[in-house]
Amino acid sequence: MKKLLYVIFASFIFITFFSCTEKNTIKKLDKKTSVSALIHQNTENHPILLLIKNDKCDACKIFYKYFDANFEALVLPKLPEDTRVYQISINDFNSKNMWLFHVLEGYSFPTVLYLDKNNNIKNIHKGADLYAFSSFLDKINQEETKEFISRDLEKKSTLLKSYIALEEDHFISKSNFKEISKINHESPGFMSALLEGYYYKYNKIHVDRIFYIKEILQKSLNSSNQYFKIHENLVKEL
Repeated sequence: MKKLLYVIFASFIFITFFSCTEKNTIKKLDKKTSVSALIHQNTENHPILLLIKNDKCDACKIFYKYFDANFEALVLPKLPEDTRVYQISINDFNSKNMWLFHVLEGYSFPTVLYLDKNNNIKNIHKGADLYAFSSFLDKINQEETKEFISRDLEKKSTLLKSYIALEEDHFISKSNFKEISKINHESPGFMSALLEGYYYKYNKIHVDRIFYIKEILQKSLNSSNQYFKIHENLVKEL
């Protein structure tokens, strides 16, 4: 009888230990799911994290280690190497759509983006550790009393959504194009020129401006750039 009790007790400890150390379960996503589909068809209101690994960022390793240890990851097509998408449920997130990743190359730390229901960036937090990350979650879970989006955030939101269109090889909406044009007129740069040029490719309009865009793209053509192939092909087609 004692032996039986010992076996039952040992089994209980074993089951308890492994159930506690097991990774949090998530709903598996279809590997053919696109990034824009993840944003627009997140029907269960689970937070979605897009994590782009950056080995040059030492602080980021804290985040990678934490998520790898606690959540299952999914690799989606047409995303940079080492990108993982996590669909997770944590009380702190409070059903907000969150993205954790590096926005373009200018950010050196993991960046948390808070997107509203229209996928506009409402807030940005650059955190160097999990404490900063937790602190940020606490802040966004409070009742928002101010409706304020800076021009800088609007730019990043527009470029982010347009970058997704670019990666998935479909045309950029006219509303986004207008915003990209504004950004490009204010401070001409490679990314906005590339996106604007991509719009011309699909819509075949504003011929007088194509030469200007093509010139910017040709000057910035660089084989080491991660967008080189898209960039090179676009210059040929314009």
